Formats: sequence, structure tokens, C-alpha cells
Amino acid sequence: MLGTKVWVDAKLHDIPKTAAKRAAVITLLHDARIVTVHASGGVPMMRAVVDCLNTSCGPVPSVWAVTVLTSLDPREIARIYGADRTPKQIVLDFAFMAKEAGVQGIICSPQEVGMLSKHPDLQGLKLVTPGVRSTGANIGDQKRIGTPKQAIDDGASFIVVGSQVTEAKDPVAAFNAIATEIDPTNMN
Repeated sequence: MLGTKVWVDAKLHDIPKTAAKRAAVITLLHDARIVTVHASGGVPMMRAVVDCLNTSCGPVPSVWAVTVLTSLDPREIARIYGADRTPKQIVLDFAFMAKEAGVQGIICSPQEVGMLSKHPDLQGLKLVTPGVRSTGANIGDQKRIGTPKQAIDDGASFIVVGSQVTEAKDPVAAFNAIATEIDPTNMN
């Protein structure tokens, strides 16, 4: 479709050479315009993906870095990344690493997007927030969530609503309700 951008949420995490090769194949096979990597893979891995895509692909896809999955609660984050830092500190560290690697976007929970959007050293990066749910909506496996309006007001460039729309009996009505929640003057 004309104007469609394919986002391949592969969340690549491997040695630099392997991650870069996978990103090139994903981009070529799926005409991806956005490919995700895990920031926890490190600066060399993220940079390898960015560099590979800048040299081997047609229209250069964007690389967006996942900081900490929104399905992880603070206790599980501490088990994985260590208890010496808060989830916000870990996300901030990953965001700095991603910027150093040259990615175009950061994926973070609604609980961190405000901090990242206001940080002067992170200006220019797109901020994507999954884990977005309307008040009272089923949160599913999400742990660190926020409302659509909160995420936008806090500086999200894009929100990922996912199952609230895709699992609704009427996905169009669910989408329109979220759009109205974000902007009450948007009356479908």
C-alpha cells in the first residue's frame, strides 16, 4: 500500500555482526522501514545495525531501541538488571546508549516517556510508548502502563495501544474511543 510503513518489531539482540545481518535480511524481505533492537545488546550491536542498514539497504530504515519491556515490573527489572538502579535510571542509561549508537527512536513505557522527552541530551529522538491502555481497560500482560492521553501529554511521538483495539469486539469503535480520549474535539 502506498504510504504504508512496515515496522518489524524483531527486538534484535545478538552479537553485532549477527544482529546487523538479521536486520539487513528483515529489511529486504519485509520492506521494513522500522526495525527494533534491544538497547541491552549494547552500543556496538546497535551501531552495527544502524551502519549496516545505512549502507546495504534501499530506502534507509529507522532503527528504534527497546529500553525495558513494559511487561516487566520493578521486581523483575531488578532481578534482570540489578537492584542498584531504579527502572527509570536503567531506561535513561539505555536511551543514552541508543543515542550514542545513532538510532532514530527509543521505545519506553509511559512511566519513562516524560523523563526522556524533557532530557536535553535526547532531543531529536522519536519516543514510542507501548503499554498504553485507557483507564479501566484490560492491561493483559503489561505491568508499566499509562493512558493514551498521558503518554501523548508526556511527549510520546507514537503510542502502541495493541490489544485494546485488536481484541475489541468492534476494533474501529475502540480506536475511535481512544482518539476521542486523546483529543475530545475529535468526534470521529
